Amino acid sequence: MATPWAEDALALRPVPATYTADASEAPWQASYAGGWQTLFPHAGAPQMVDGKLRHYHGEASIVPWVIDTASNGHLEAHVSLDSVPVRIDRVISLENGTVRLSDRIENLGDTVITYDYQSHPAFGAPFLEGGCRIVTDAVTYVPHPGIDLGEFEPGVAVRWPNAESRFGGSELATIPDRHSKTLRLGWLTDFTHRTVAINNPRTGLTAELSWSDPIRKYAWLWQDAGADTREPWSGRGYTTAIEPSTRTTVFEDRGSPVLHSESHVVFTTQLTLHTEEFAAKERAQ
Repeated sequence: MATPWAEDALALRPVPATYTADASEAPWQASYAGGWQTLFPHAGAPQMVDGKLRHYHGEASIVPWVIDTASNGHLEAHVSLDSVPVRIDRVISLENGTVRLSDRIENLGDTVITYDYQSHPAFGAPFLEGGCRIVTDAVTYVPHPGIDLGEFEPGVAVRWPNAESRFGGSELATIPDRHSKTLRLGWLTDFTHRTVAINNPRTGLTAELSWSDPIRKYAWLWQDAGADTREPWSGRGYTTAIEPSTRTTVFEDRGSPVLHSESHVVFTTQLTLHTEEFAAKERAQ
């Protein structure tokens, strides 16, 4: 997905030092061109963590990375963060229709770090269109507790994909039409397999997102079909994002992962493009 202002966004790309954490959401949105970000050490609105106010969606999502090696279908890069004493070493590979992104995150400091880690891929047109289907074995969807978007009671879990909304039954697995004025933000959970796919039955293409680490128990669901009128969206958005995450859309004071001094953790996420053969198999199940 590319945002309607993607060309201008790529020219901005501010770093956290250029604005304060409490005023970081607007410039992040202005510099958002779409695509696939890694949110670390924070995901979501600015919040106090370990006694320090963290920027919207985390430093790693906007700062420049250093490319170490690049060849056909393989890239290695790294970044050293200022907001936390962390180095991230990344390997991206492309093979047989699968993009594999692996981040090795190391705490170089002498204190324990509480962190979030989230993959933030967003899908849009022309792949995305009304009637596309979300395929997953998650059984629970929880609307954002702090935002009332009208469709569901904030924070009250509903059964995925057939949920009872304030307006009657909702079939959440079907992607809304781009002019439907739909806006959703919450999370999927209770997975058997950590896999979420979006299938376009008209074209036969399916984008499948998968991850295996047990720490990411959630996948944020963000959908906007012309409903977000805030700048810079101004009613122009059309996206569905599936975002494997260590946390829900609200910060959890307890149970958040920590990274001890001189230790590391590795997160790997795969995005695979399938053809009609995969879609036919899913329909048969």
